[in-house]
Amino acid sequence: METIKLSGEKEIEYASNLLNTAIKEFNKKNYSMSSNLLNEAKTSFKDSKLDNLMSLCLSLEGALDYINDKKNYEESLNLLEDAKYLATYSQNHTAKTFCEYVLGCIYKLDNNTDLAKIHLTNAKNLAFKADELNLLDHITNELNELSVSTNKLLANKRDPMVALVKIGQSVSAETNIDELIRVIAEETKEAIQADRCTVFLYDKKNNELWSKVALGMENSEIRFPADKGLAGHCVKTGETINIKDAYNDSRFNPEVDSKTGYKTKTILCMPIKNLQNEIVGAFQVLNKLDG
Repeated sequence: METIKLSGEKEIEYASNLLNTAIKEFNKKNYSMSSNLLNEAKTSFKDSKLDNLMSLCLSLEGALDYINDKKNYEESLNLLEDAKYLATYSQNHTAKTFCEYVLGCIYKLDNNTDLAKIHLTNAKNLAFKADELNLLDHITNELNELSVSTNKLLANKRDPMVALVKIGQSVSAETNIDELIRVIAEETKEAIQADRCTVFLYDKKNNELWSKVALGMENSEIRFPADKGLAGHCVKTGETINIKDAYNDSRFNPEVDSKTGYKTKTILCMPIKNLQNEIVGAFQVLNKLDG
């Protein structure tokens, strides 16, 4: 833990060591021992203004409460919200990492694989930068187990209603806009059983559409005038379009296919609107697999 200079420094150092050990026991799944150590550590932290350490305590307490009784699900998530706030307020990297890790573990235990993956991936990215609690191996193991269970449940991901729920949950959990749009596109692709999804955002200043996500060619960026193509038509008119043969539709812009080498056949395209009902882009699903 970080060294903090204040009165009662030895007591804080002792309690920090207890908390560190409690987290290690949690990672070993020795939950009873972890809980006992946590309760002892919390006594010393309670009256201090150590936001980073209190965040760690709340994260661990939330996880242990849920593991002890799944009926504590809502209370545990409330504790994690408080922990996340303190971690952000204190700008403490370790507290942020542990909070994301614990959230991932709870959602994994609750069989909410998509939210679990988001939070565990966030934790992994943070741990790559600095890993004071040595969490990286544990995070990686959780993600590997998650991948195995996700493959077993792949058929369920193709249910449109399941995809809709997962998208809604991702919107509330994901703070990275690139990752959020990727999740939305991927879930929609699976639900509709299409080959590719693309999200075009409207650059009003330059009157252009550009791709934020194009599944199947993630490293590419596409830009073209906002008055071109079916996506442009959606943005300008607000219409939803369902095309069975793209190259026989005069509104289709083949330049994108020419640049990417992709062959578009069928298209479902609809506008994206913000809370003010303004069109801010277009969402496009390409080549439904079953025709």
